Amino acid sequence: MVSDTPFEKASTSGRAVAAAAYKAFQGRRKVLRIHHGEESFTDILRCEDSPVEGWTSYSSLTLHRSRNLVDGQDISVEIAGVCGNEISGFAEAIADACEAVRKGNWFAAPEILFADVFGDRIPDTRFPHLLLCPPYPWKGLSRIELPDGGTVHWLMAFPISESERQFFLRAGFDQLESIFLERQTEYFDLARQSEV
Repeated sequence: MVSDTPFEKASTSGRAVAAAAYKAFQGRRKVLRIHHGEESFTDILRCEDSPVEGWTSYSSLTLHRSRNLVDGQDISVEIAGVCGNEISGFAEAIADACEAVRKGNWFAAPEILFADVFGDRIPDTRFPHLLLCPPYPWKGLSRIELPDGGTVHWLMAFPISESERQFFLRAGFDQLESIFLERQTEYFDLARQSEV
C-alpha cells in the first residue's frame, strides 16, 4: 500500500535526508510512504520533472535507520534513482530493495545487484534488475552528516537488463561500467536498448 505522508512527520534524520535529496533533485516534491506490512514502511521522496521535465527523481528516506553491514561495518545508506514520469512502480521497487536490506536479506553497497526488483514492480520492463552504483548524477548526495550524529551515503539504482546482468556476473562491475561510460548510457531511460 502507498500513502502520502507529511514531510513534517519524518524523524529529524529523515527530514535531513529529505532536505539533502530535495536540494540535489529540485522539482515538485511529495513524500510517499510505502507499507510492507502492518509495522514496516519505507518513505520515498518523489520529485517530478527532475532532473528535467518528463522525468522523476526518487530517494529513499528511511533506509539509513536500518543495519547495513558492509565488510563488518554498519554503513548508513539511502537509494536514489530516476525514471520517466509515466513509469509506475519505480518507487515501490526502491522500497522493496530497502525492505530487503532492513530484513537483513541483502546489504546495500556499490556494485551490489538486486535481481528482479524492477521486474516485480514494473511489468514487461526490459530492465528488471537493480544494480547499485555511486550517485554520479548528484554531487551533493555522496554523503551528508546528520544533525543527531552519523553519516548517510547515497547509492544510485541503475536498472539493467538480463543480458547486462549476465555480463556483470561474468566480467564484473568495472567492465560493465566501462561499456556504459563509453556509450553514454542513459541510466534513467527504461526504453533504452540493452548495451550487451
